[in-house]
Amino acid sequence: MKVIFKYTLKKLKSGEISKYNVGYAYHLSLHKRDIEIIKNIKYKLNNVGTIYEYVNKPDSRLAVNDKAGLLSLIHNVFDVFPLVTENQLIRYLFFFLLKKKKTDW
Repeated sequence: MKVIFKYTLKKLKSGEISKYNVGYAYHLSLHKRDIEIIKNIKYKLNNVGTIYEYVNKPDSRLAVNDKAGLLSLIHNVFDVFPLVTENQLIRYLFFFLLKKKKTDW
């Protein structure tokens, strides 16, 4: 699983940046023998994303690159099943409260 941040710059001959583009993507890769799992995930996500099967590598990928698909993924998956363990959550809350306490002094 990868969350990808990508950017592109277009420069003039003078070296000045004339345009830029920022994009986000989510990729889930599994071995090609598990293509049915990826198809099932795509189906459960209301057909969000595109499935890529590679001839020269032994993996297949579900890629979500458009804004609507990413928002759908965030609302339907990551809001329901956050990627934070209970241990991490306790640590983050502890540091948050400690930092808040410092600013209250």
